[in-house]
Formats: sequence, C-alpha cells, structure tokens
Amino acid sequence: MSYSSCDILFLLLVSSMVYEVNDTHHILFICSDHAWGGNYWVAGGSVTGGKVLGKFISDYTENSPYIFNPGIVIPTTSWDQVWEPIAKWYGITKESDLDYVLPSRKNFGGPLTGMFA
Repeated sequence: MSYSSCDILFLLLVSSMVYEVNDTHHILFICSDHAWGGNYWVAGGSVTGGKVLGKFISDYTENSPYIFNPGIVIPTTSWDQVWEPIAKWYGITKESDLDYVLPSRKNFGGPLTGMFA
C-alpha cells in the first residue's frame, strides 16, 4: 500500500480537546455557569475512532456519588487517564517519565484502554 505525505502526516498526528465548561444542575433547574464533568475528544490517524471510552453516570439525583451539591457533576474519567495512552503513543514509556508528565496518574483507575489500535 502506498501512502501520500498527507496520509503519513495524519497517521503521525493526535489531537486532544477538553470541553470543561458545563452547567451545574439542580433539582429546580437553577444552573450556574460552570461545573465539572466535561468531555474530552481525541482524534488522529492512529486513534481507534467511533466509540466512547470511560463511562456515563446513570444516577443524576442528589444520592449519586457523582453529584456534589448543588448539582455539580464529578467526572468519572480524569484528564490523566486520557493523556496516559497519548503520552505512551508519543513514546513516553518509562514509569518515571510518565510520573513526571502525569503526576496524578496513579490516583485514578488506570489509563483508558482501546484508544489506539
């Protein structure tokens, strides 16, 4: 198979974006202008696309462990969990180097899996 220079560039590219701005949600539908629980997007030629990684919460009541009064949604996936597979893809594989670039990575449930083929 032959690749053009654009194909090769696309395969060597990974882009990530975070959408952190979210409204707090309250039972009376009173919202503020910022909360946690945003979304992360990762795209690139080597990224396995077309799927959602991480998990959605199913309980948005005040009894949920992911809801902090007054209706702030706590994320189920940390920024470090998103960036660890990207860092490894870029060649950062030594544990000490990963700890340096992602100092909070061990505080969460491990990196997301399935991001790259």
